[in-house]
Amino acid sequence: LEYEEPQCATERNETRLDPLLALVFAPRDVLALHASWGTAFAPPSSLVVGPGEPESTRQLEAGAKLKFLGGKAYAGLAAYQLERDNIAIPDATGLTRQDGDQRSRGIELDVSSELAKGWLTYATYAFTDAELLRFSEVVPLQPPDFIVVDRAGNRGPFAPRHLFGLWTSRRFDNGFGLSLGLRAVSD
Repeated sequence: LEYEEPQCATERNETRLDPLLALVFAPRDVLALHASWGTAFAPPSSLVVGPGEPESTRQLEAGAKLKFLGGKAYAGLAAYQLERDNIAIPDATGLTRQDGDQRSRGIELDVSSELAKGWLTYATYAFTDAELLRFSEVVPLQPPDFIVVDRAGNRGPFAPRHLFGLWTSRRFDNGFGLSLGLRAVSD
């Protein structure tokens, strides 16, 4: 990660190796069990005030995939935990500060099928419980007074609790296709 902004005298240089490990075990030809662990990092938001550190993440996931209806349908279930450090969150002053850590835990369920030739349907549901582990917000009062409010324990921002998606696609013999999708996201 190399970033330089001469007008603001901002320079960021980061190098990191992020491993990913995944295992898949198929005890039967219709069932596959999987587990994965990994880390990652990303540049800080360009909206962050002050020197920004890369956002870092750690993820652990385990689940299963099942094939049924003679291989024409699949269902998957996975549980995960994702921890993010140095996330950027706008505070009450409107400034985006990089002082947050968040943990998300959840489950994902997906089902897909091709019941007729060229017609694929896919549905997915995810439940996520995102919690701020660290975030203190400066709340302005009557100037020049302010208070610092500890927001740790609150739900994480931009992490919907429920997410549902449905997608269907029909491909015709002449090479054309038609697709339709729907996505519902809770607050």
